[in-house]
Amino acid sequence: DDFIKAGSLCHGWSALPVWYFYALKLGLKPLTPGWKTFEIAPVEFSGNLAFGEVPVPEGKISLRIERKEKGLVLECSGPDSLTPVFRPWAPEEYSEATWNGKSLL
Repeated sequence: DDFIKAGSLCHGWSALPVWYFYALKLGLKPLTPGWKTFEIAPVEFSGNLAFGEVPVPEGKISLRIERKEKGLVLECSGPDSLTPVFRPWAPEEYSEATWNGKSLL
């Protein structure tokens, strides 16, 4: 009976896990249109490995976080024309963080 039998809001809610994983767990969020500047701000990381890719107008952003003995290692890559801003939940936990091979720490 929702919307005079035209549909429901549950379809939008079913997409929440996709947004949650990329925006919170991996921390990838656009700061400017076209992802020209974007944020890498993963929430508290309790796992051993997480990775994913986000399509953007100029290609794709790939991100991988791995827990190693020395601490968390974050590797992010994508088009050189994009600018990342690294704002992790707990920066002291990261032993390495790179964007296209260059340090973000």
